[in-house]
Amino acid sequence: MSEPAPAAPPPVPATPPAETAEEKLKRRQFYLNVVSAVVLLVGGAASVYQYFAQQQKLANEQLAQQQKDTAARRTAEENEGARREIEAELRQRELALMIYREKKEAYAVLMDAATDVATAKDRAEVEANAGKYYAVYLGRIHIIPDLDQGVQDAKNAFEARLRVYRGDANNSQKPLDVFSSPLVDLAGACQKGLDLNKLLQKNAPKQPAPSFGLPFFDAAVRQLSKPKPPSPLALLGLPDPPKP
Repeated sequence: MSEPAPAAPPPVPATPPAETAEEKLKRRQFYLNVVSAVVLLVGGAASVYQYFAQQQKLANEQLAQQQKDTAARRTAEENEGARREIEAELRQRELALMIYREKKEAYAVLMDAATDVATAKDRAEVEANAGKYYAVYLGRIHIIPDLDQGVQDAKNAFEARLRVYRGDANNSQKPLDVFSSPLVDLAGACQKGLDLNKLLQKNAPKQPAPSFGLPFFDAAVRQLSKPKPPSPLALLGLPDPPKP
């Protein structure tokens, strides 16, 4: 029996040819190109991010400036409105003072005429001075645009006493005894109607609400500074119900 033939040895792998200098140069160039592309991409992304960040910062600054300008313009408009309101109230106050001076002069003439009647020596002098009183009573006093009701009532009471005295020829009382009471009432009514402090307080200009430089806070302060409107019961002259 013949022996089997020996197995063939495994094939030896072929040795790759050595890399030439040109191939090494191309491979190095490829790596450099890849690295350069990555660097360019990273640098471009950073530049884009920086650009958009600058644009966002600029937009935020512009928005903040616009808000600041809007708040300043609103404050200026409110201050201008407050200034106009104060000027209108000052003009109203000047008009009230002018009417006050006219009223004071008319009340003084009325009081002088009534005093001449009350301090007359006798009936004949009362008759002589009655014409002066009626000239004021029927004329000048009625041109006052803001005639006080108290003065109106007091002058009517004095005229009624004068009319009764003149119609009673048998009245032997001294004029001062007859007219002293209505004269005092007339003087008190004129004095009350010429209360300058009350007039100035009534027509005093309103002070603008303080400004703290914060638009929303200033608006809240102005809202709280506004006087509350009267209740329906107050408009009817009735007291408000007690709070529980």
